[in-house]
Amino acid sequence: MAKLILTDSDQGTQFELNAGPSWEVTGTSGTDNIKILAGAEVTLNLLGGTDTITMPANFADFSVEVKGTTVEFTDGDGKVIAIPASTTANTLNFPDGSSESLVIDLNQGAIVLGDINLSDGGGGSNEPQTINISGDGTTTATSSQETFVFASDTYAHTISGFTDGDILDFPESINNLTISNNSGSDGEVDIFAVDGTQIMTITLTGLTTSDDSQIFNISTFAEVFGAGSLV
Repeated sequence: MAKLILTDSDQGTQFELNAGPSWEVTGTSGTDNIKILAGAEVTLNLLGGTDTITMPANFADFSVEVKGTTVEFTDGDGKVIAIPASTTANTLNFPDGSSESLVIDLNQGAIVLGDINLSDGGGGSNEPQTINISGDGTTTATSSQETFVFASDTYAHTISGFTDGDILDFPESINNLTISNNSGSDGEVDIFAVDGTQIMTITLTGLTTSDDSQIFNISTFAEVFGAGSLV
């Protein structure tokens, strides 16, 4: 095991943790910046909040378990990244471009990552969930089946990690639903739902090149992600 103890003079400096040893890192009371490389096994201790952790894979690639106030992210090879949560948010950056706050939400009495309640089974290996979306923001999908339910209003919302088995559920009152895919290779697709004067703009990011290249309209979206993926 390799131990890394940061001091106040290290605040703001990015430290990279490689896949060689099993790392145990003690942070400072200030702002720490830690980049975890693929294959690394890491235990982070005493993070003070307002820290930045760059993850080696997207959220959907991990199974997630809450143990006390620590969140364990386990990859497909069984490598564990243990990150403590506190009432001051730390930021987790993922390769797909999403950034989510990891924090203990006192109102919910739970540890949350962005919009995902990890304490009630919001991790990547848990049961299907319903995510309610009603305004601007970014949501990271898990590897579970998720139904994203959209409230009628005008807003732009980004969903990262949408995959086969997930569902986009728009209001029954919408009168126009269209898809725009300008590139076909950038991993992004835009969906526009119009409900009277309200326009919901939903951007899916982190799509595989194979999926992205096949999506042109509503019918091809259903072919890629399954019948009933867009309702």
